[in-house]
Amino acid sequence: MKEFENFKDLEKAESLGNYSIFSCKRNSNFLIFTPHGGGIEQGTSEICTTIANDTHSYYLFEGRLKSNCVRLHITSHKFDEPKLIKLLRNHNYGVSIHGMTNQAKFNIGADIYLGGLNKSLITITTQVLGDYNFETTNNIVNPTSALSGLDKQNITNKCAKGEGMQIEISENLRTTFFERDFRQIRNRKTGKTKAFYDFCEAINKAIFHFNEQNKQKYNGI
Repeated sequence: MKEFENFKDLEKAESLGNYSIFSCKRNSNFLIFTPHGGGIEQGTSEICTTIANDTHSYYLFEGRLKSNCVRLHITSHKFDEPKLIKLLRNHNYGVSIHGMTNQAKFNIGADIYLGGLNKSLITITTQVLGDYNFETTNNIVNPTSALSGLDKQNITNKCAKGEGMQIEISENLRTTFFERDFRQIRNRKTGKTKAFYDFCEAINKAIFHFNEQNKQKYNGI
C-alpha cells in the first residue's frame, strides 16, 4: 500500500468522513498531539487528551474508518496538515503521541521509546517514567532507531523552539491501558486502567519539571 506523501495527497484521495481533526488551544507553552489518532494507532487520542486535560493545548488527527485505518497514516516527517502546523508555531514545545508495534518494541528493547530533538525533556521524561516503573528507552541511548525523531522535518520538531518530543508506546503496553480490547473504539471510551492514568500523570509530571527547570535557567538560578 502506497503511503501518502503529504496531507494534500490524503485530502484528495479520502472523503472528509474518513477522518476528523479536533483541536483546543489553551494558554500553555506545550501542544500535546497525535497525527495518528482514532483507529490509526489506537489509544493515542485518549492518551493525548488525558495528558492535555484542561491545562495544555491538544490536537488530534483521527482515522474514522471501521477498518483499514492504517491507510490514513502519513509518516511523521511528511505530516503537514495546516491546522497542526499553525498550532505548533504558536507553542514553544510539542509532544506527539504514537503507537508502535510489538516488533518495534522487541527491536528497541522497551515498551516506550522517546524521540525528538528536545534532549532535556527526553532525559527528564525517561527518569519520571522509570520512577513509575515503565520500561523506557530513548534516542540518546539508541539514536539509530527508525523512530528516533531526529529529523528537523519531523512534525514533532515543528514547534516554535524547533525541539519536540515523540513518544512511541508499544501495542503491549497500550493493551494494559484499557480493561477491554483497545482496538474497538467503544472500549477506549470507558474502562481505562490505573496504568493508563499513571502514564499520563508521569508525562504531566515530566512537563512540570521541564518547565520548572527552564524557569530557573531563565531567572539565572
